[in-house]
Amino acid sequence: MDRRSFLGVCGAALVCRPSMAATSSEVNQQRLTEIASRAVSAGLLDSNSASAGLTNPEQQILLLATITSAAVERGVDQEAMRGLSLDSGALLSELHRAIPRRRIPGRRLRFEHAAPVYYQQFQACEPIRERSTEIERWADFFVRSRNRDQYVAVDKITAVPWFVVAILHFREASANFQGHLHNGDPLIRITRQVPSGRPKKLVPWPPRPWEPVSA
Repeated sequence: MDRRSFLGVCGAALVCRPSMAATSSEVNQQRLTEIASRAVSAGLLDSNSASAGLTNPEQQILLLATITSAAVERGVDQEAMRGLSLDSGALLSELHRAIPRRRIPGRRLRFEHAAPVYYQQFQACEPIRERSTEIERWADFFVRSRNRDQYVAVDKITAVPWFVVAILHFREASANFQGHLHNGDPLIRITRQVPSGRPKKLVPWPPRPWEPVSA
């Protein structure tokens, strides 16, 4: 998939997901600032990126996703990185749950009937110009080598194209690598949100989280 097509996929995902309202509480703001400061001290990002990521709810989601991914990549066998990835991932799960969900009334279509409709809608959709910077930032996040490798690993297990896995990860979990792929609940416990009760038996928390349970 070329860059232009991939940006189109990212744009479609952003359009489909409602923008976040200012849902962060003062406590969450304090937690986010503290997590960002720890990430800067650990060398996972620079202070300018951390400050920019605190400016609005959408940027906060991307900041936490970036910190979580970077901490996991650095190595969760290190106590500091494990703690940072868990704290960042936990807050990201909370903010993800606060995103308003659209309920579309009407009869559900079977996939074979819905597929051509979705295809036509995707072909006709245009990314919102005002969100072009946000789209570019998320596209860069998805194709970052470590992140893309994770999506490709799921691709190999499920035969779902890696870029579709990436978009589903964004829509269903705000790209949280410490969250279940299908709803963003923390990996260290059984899911509570729909679909709940998964996995049926929680495997021990692995040295390289996300991969064994995501598919």
